Amino acid sequence: MLFLKFAFCIFSIIFSGYIVLKLIFHPKERLPFGEIIFLSFGIGVGFVGLETFLLSFSKRPFSIGYPLLVQFILFIIALFKFDKNLFYWQKSYSEKRIICYPLALFFFGIILWEISYVFLEAFSLPFIAWDAWGNWGLKSKIIFSLKTFPFQLWTQKPWIDHPGHLDYPLLIPFTQAYIYFFLGQVHDSFAKLFSSFYYFGLIALFYYHLKKQFKINFVLVSCFCLATIPNL
Repeated sequence: MLFLKFAFCIFSIIFSGYIVLKLIFHPKERLPFGEIIFLSFGIGVGFVGLETFLLSFSKRPFSIGYPLLVQFILFIIALFKFDKNLFYWQKSYSEKRIICYPLALFFFGIILWEISYVFLEAFSLPFIAWDAWGNWGLKSKIIFSLKTFPFQLWTQKPWIDHPGHLDYPLLIPFTQAYIYFFLGQVHDSFAKLFSSFYYFGLIALFYYHLKKQFKINFVLVSCFCLATIPNL
């Protein structure tokens, strides 16, 4: 049941990101379907983090119904604006046949291993890095528990003396809190799984961008360098 809730949570992020992409950015460039999905996910992460942040200032306790209502309103606006073309996207540039050289296959295999390792680690290990546990994870759990903006983190002791880097951006804590609100409980494994999806999305967008300008060998070597950053 929790996994089903998490799947709907990811869908809501992608869907809201797609609506924002169509309404606000609407790129003139014809994009491949995969790139649209990953762009929508990236934009959706920023959007749900922002709406969770803004709605946390409400006098009423935060509920997942509030951001979903905002997303539904945006969907209705987009539906009236684009009508039948809301989910229509012009076909991307003509795809060239990709020749897979041995070097390209080698780096592709390593990239798949790196991505698989990150996803497996999400469910096999708890938060072990201080930033993930103390700076982002703790704040998201406080937001979920209080169901409002945690002003005391910046105004009361011992929080202001806590080495939690209160100057860190709040996107990750509020996005993780959005996931917790969707699940109805704190669950570190799903928060880590979300971060794994974000990691995979960054590599995919990097790949799509480079593929338009460079040969496949250079593209995969570059993606390999990006994929191995978490292990440095």
